[in-house]
Amino acid sequence: EELGGGEKGAHDIFDDFSETPIAAASLAQVHVAEIKGKPGSAVAVKVQHYGLREQMAADFGVLETMGSQVEPLGPEAGNLTWLVRDVRAAIERELDFEGEAKNADKTRQIVRTHICEVEGLDGDGGDDDDEEPGDNKTATPASERPMPKNSVYVPKVRWSHTRKRVLTLDFARDAFRVTDVTLLK
Repeated sequence: EELGGGEKGAHDIFDDFSETPIAAASLAQVHVAEIKGKPGSAVAVKVQHYGLREQMAADFGVLETMGSQVEPLGPEAGNLTWLVRDVRAAIERELDFEGEAKNADKTRQIVRTHICEVEGLDGDGGDDDDEEPGDNKTATPASERPMPKNSVYVPKVRWSHTRKRVLTLDFARDAFRVTDVTLLK
């Protein structure tokens, strides 16, 4: 609906759209797909749960009413309206996937400019490294060595398939979770 799909929904826009999500959370779930007509264009499609915005608006209406009911009880009861306002603003930012996409682009640029060349960034980051991984013959601490070219992968945002409730990024098939200590070592 967000991307203008018709009767077939996501299958009007994507080829091989996986019905089973590879990840899910309270706000959204992620599916793997290919952009229609572009074989090999594996993408991760983060889709906001249907009706979430409406449900959140109703929930915050209830919280605001509750917060306003507490204040007249006196200073010892506290004032919760600031808390409801701040939480609502934070969640509204989380619900805006276009904002998340802008942050992803900004992250790609920061990594590219200040840390290392980034794989998958507009054709940059080829395989012209002279040094094989592990070829560092000196015992220089990692914190003092420049990061190897292409050592960071920041997925490219597919803006043509991104809206407020849908975020589409290149899919990193060989990626692993940053909490996987064994792979990190």
